[in-house]
Amino acid sequence: MGSEGGLLTLSRLQARELAGKRWAYNGAACTFADYDPALPGEPPWISGAEGIAYPLLGPDGRARAYAKLLHELRATPKRFNRTKWLIEQRLDTWTPELSAAPCRWLDTTVVGRPVGVSFDFMCSVANAVPGKTWLEVKLDVANGAVSVDGPVRERCIEDLIRGLVFLERSGLVHGDLSPNNVIIDLQAGPGEPALYLIDFDGFTAAAAGELSRLSVGEGGTIGTEGYCPPELTQKSGQNGFSAAPFSDRYGRDVLLVELLCFDDACDEEDPASQWDPEKVQRRLAESGFDKRLPHLFRPDLFRLSENRRPRSHDLARALRIPIPPRIKSRPTGHGRVGWETSIHRSSLLSRDGLLAKVVFALWALCVVHWGLMSFRAAGWLASPSSEAGFGAYLLALGARVFVGLGVSALGILGLSLWAFAEDRPQQIQFRGWWLRIPARWNKTKPYSDHQRAVAKQLLGILAALASATWLRACF
Repeated sequence: MGSEGGLLTLSRLQARELAGKRWAYNGAACTFADYDPALPGEPPWISGAEGIAYPLLGPDGRARAYAKLLHELRATPKRFNRTKWLIEQRLDTWTPELSAAPCRWLDTTVVGRPVGVSFDFMCSVANAVPGKTWLEVKLDVANGAVSVDGPVRERCIEDLIRGLVFLERSGLVHGDLSPNNVIIDLQAGPGEPALYLIDFDGFTAAAAGELSRLSVGEGGTIGTEGYCPPELTQKSGQNGFSAAPFSDRYGRDVLLVELLCFDDACDEEDPASQWDPEKVQRRLAESGFDKRLPHLFRPDLFRLSENRRPRSHDLARALRIPIPPRIKSRPTGHGRVGWETSIHRSSLLSRDGLLAKVVFALWALCVVHWGLMSFRAAGWLASPSSEAGFGAYLLALGARVFVGLGVSALGILGLSLWAFAEDRPQQIQFRGWWLRIPARWNKTKPYSDHQRAVAKQLLGILAALASATWLRACF
């Protein structure tokens, strides 16, 4: 057992010791999966980027849940806090398609150790769901072991979109949509999902604040090759340490094409973007989805940028999938729970990052220039006559102040709403004043790209205001 910043981590040797051990926690009893005699040396767990996923078996020997254990070489306080934040959101209760999201956090120093184990550890737990990964199903189809009929394909498509609508409307990005992170249940009964989303380690969520993203430089992932957006792949090649997932739309569309078109003539290891385009178009035409999901029929589908792809919400409407209600967002730690538009509070003077500071500086210069111009313009409109009495002078002065303040306030409000908009609504504080800022309207671009665009536009506004001030002084 290791300890990283107070975290109880696990070595592979200790993971071996858990095999077959019984564990009772919070009134539940389970058993860690044991080694299979038919597969000597094959561990009973699944290794991932953040740790290992250990099946927890019920009395009938079937997996009831998966414990995600912190690996000693990969655990960091940020990973730990991100997982706890995600658990607090209770994605597993939002919709059945998300029921395999992590739902509880366990610490053996609190709930007790498994029987016969002499070390402590921490882990997140996610409910097990029936079925196989889409990658395994594709392999079975390619080998002729199973077939996926049309109604099942349509149910899978609807379930994928429904799950993503819940995430989308709550400001969450899965971060790694791929055949390994989608479970297909070919035996699903009526009213049960035929598709589930799993493995949310790469999620991004603006509501999580400083935990919102895990860049490659922090040990995160950009997703699976062939399923992450081309823009992200390109950015990772240029500056890999800052790259992090920002959209699920490309991966969603690749999976939609695969769910509609895959058969035993396709290579199960290749993403749909590498299949024969003519065969893809022919199979899509046979699916009957040409009028409901027309963007999938575009020849340039796999070259589209994320902002040119429809939202999952729009696809749900096109397929007449019932739109779910908005989801409550739970902030980190204790406190009041608000809707997904819950307000985040921050101070302008404490904004992190060089780009944020540049935006603040440009905003401040624009505010100063706009304020000066506003009061000068008000002076033109309300200058008292030299022959007027003292009362008229005070009235004109009051009008000048009123007009100047009004015009100045409107300009500052507009500049602030544009300069400081983030992915979620917030309240910003400056010198004791609070201002509510709505979420930015275009979330298809990564926030860093949005900030660069804002900086450029503020620079242009500043140049225009400075030029107007200079011309006023000259003439």
